[in-house]
Formats: sequence, structure tokens, C-alpha cells
Amino acid sequence: MNPCDVAHATFHVAKTGPKFKFLIVVDTKRNLGLLINSKPFTPPAAHVRVTPTELPFLDHDSFVDTAQLVCIHDLDEQIATGKGKIVGHVDEPLRQRIYTAITTLGLLPTVQQRLIADAFGLALPA
Repeated sequence: MNPCDVAHATFHVAKTGPKFKFLIVVDTKRNLGLLINSKPFTPPAAHVRVTPTELPFLDHDSFVDTAQLVCIHDLDEQIATGKGKIVGHVDEPLRQRIYTAITTLGLLPTVQQRLIADAFGLALPA
């Protein structure tokens, strides 16, 4: 598992319990990443639309949530045991679109923006 890989793994959602979700891996040591959702949540501007053309494992347009980094505590274990899997990788143009949304909206603390910039191989704006 590497930064910019997309994992499909169980994520514990507060309202509905465990669900399989797609996660763009940002930090492999702390199992942090950006969720890909079927629909945008509040605030809608914090979501970047992605298509099956960009991420072929998707079967419909989806949305990367750029308002928060989430943790799947046992992501590495899920991948190792086959309960979860790596399904793809985010290419540079899509990483740039996602990162532009993150820095434009400024919803994440600077330390998290830097973490994402490093993972995505991009420079943090001055």
C-alpha cells in the first residue's frame, strides 16, 4: 500500500455502522486518507467529482471528500488479510484537482494540507 493508492475497505460510519468505502491513501503509517462517496455531503463545494473514466473501479460518478482526512485504523490489516484490497491509483492530474480544492477551500489545517501535498508529490502554495 502506497500514497495515492485507492483502497476498498470497511469503514465504520457513525450513522450506519460498517460499510465498504473507497479511500485515497495519504498516510500509510497512520492509515489516513480521503473518502470517496457516492454523493457529496455538506459542504458540497468540498467534494471533487470523479468519474469511472478517471477511476475505472467506480461504476458511477462519485465524490472525493476534501473536507476531512479519515482513519481506517486496521486498513493495513484488512489489505494483508484480503478483507480489503487496493483497487487503483490516483494519477497526477486528478491529484492536482483534489489538492487544488483542498487548498482553495482551506477547510483542513495546514499540517494536514502539507501531509497531502507530500503524499501527492505536490508543492504546498506559499
